[in-house]
Amino acid sequence: MSEFKIIEVKQSVLENNDRDAEMLRSELHACHTFLLNLMSSPGSGISVSA
Repeated sequence: MSEFKIIEVKQSVLENNDRDAEMLRSELHACHTFLLNLMSSPGSGISVSA
């Protein structure tokens, strides 16, 4: 297993995500809406048991 290939990426693998995010930003801006995405470390959220 000493052989390896170098794959050159000429386009962003997140291109679709970036385009969707920009569309959402534009829509929210047009509606004068502020969106805040909060993230924290795993396990620090609320746990709900059924």
